[in-house]
Amino acid sequence: MAAYDSRLALWALIVFGLTTIITQSKLFRPVRRLFQEVTGSTFLQCPMCIGFWAGVGLALVRITPIDSTLWGAFLSGCASSAVCWIGYVVLVRLGAKDL
Repeated sequence: MAAYDSRLALWALIVFGLTTIITQSKLFRPVRRLFQEVTGSTFLQCPMCIGFWAGVGLALVRITPIDSTLWGAFLSGCASSAVCWIGYVVLVRLGAKDL
C-alpha cells in the first residue's frame, strides 16, 4: 500500500509541475503569448485546462494512478485537473505571482 501511496504522490507532483511550468513559468511565457496571438485563446494560462490534458496525456503513455483505458485517461484528466487547481489556489494564496 505504501508503494501505491508514493506513486500517487509522485503522479500528483508530476502533473502539478508540468501544468505549472506550462501555465505560469517564465520559460513558457513566449509560447503562451504566441499561442494567444495566433488563436486569441488563453487556454495555455488555465491550470484546470492544462491539468486535465496533462493527466490525459500521461495516462495515454501509461503514467497514471488509475488505468490506461480511455475511460481511465478521462478520469486521470479529471483528477489531475483538480490537483492542479488546488495547487494553483494554494500558490496564489501564498502570494506567488511570477514563477
